[in-house]
Amino acid sequence: MSDFLIGRSNKTRTIEPAPVERLALAEPVEANANREMVNASKSAQSPVERSIRAWSMRRFAAVALLALFAALAGCGGQRTGVSSGSGVLIDIPPGVAVESRLVDRGGDVPAPGDVAPDFTFTFANGETRRLSDLRGSKVVVNFWATWCAPCAEEMPDLQRLDERGDVVVLGVNRLELPDVIIPFARERNLTFTLIANPDGDIVERYGAKNIPISYFINSDGTIGYRQLGIMTFEMMQEQVDRLR
Repeated sequence: MSDFLIGRSNKTRTIEPAPVERLALAEPVEANANREMVNASKSAQSPVERSIRAWSMRRFAAVALLALFAALAGCGGQRTGVSSGSGVLIDIPPGVAVESRLVDRGGDVPAPGDVAPDFTFTFANGETRRLSDLRGSKVVVNFWATWCAPCAEEMPDLQRLDERGDVVVLGVNRLELPDVIIPFARERNLTFTLIANPDGDIVERYGAKNIPISYFINSDGTIGYRQLGIMTFEMMQEQVDRLR
């Protein structure tokens, strides 16, 4: 430690630091001994041994990270859900198709006698179906939205119609996302197929600017009847019975 000069005389005097300060800065004897042992051990290792030890430590860290990721991911079967805007995973009813896409882009709005424009719809489990897959069955394609009061009013009747067993009801939603459709379906106990079409390509192809609008499709895929506006259950049954 450097000497300190005090006073204005020609004599110099050295001030020794207090013993307490030296003790405070000194390391414990045990720590010194441990460090010397570690240093001796490292110096005794060959370069190859040090390389192997470093590789082992890196491998252990990688395995630990993989185990952590596996624990966070969970185990068991795949969970069927969709992320809401808040990032919360929502369980999806099996009847809700979370994606859809128009296949037959065509031109004019289809009319009775025309083949119903084809489209696909995909469920949360990855299963994809097409409207044309339902050839051989009578089909009702209903266009709707959660904010549409007449649409909501006829939903229970569409559910009853689907439960008849001799007709398939498809509810194509107008421009809304699955996380809006799902609670709507749950509140009303709807189990028939509800299809999200946020891109609006199917809605536009069928000319569903005003809703509700329903297409009654024959088993050969042609349109038998088009209904603009709300229907009673009796009207629905009558048109289904007219399909061939």
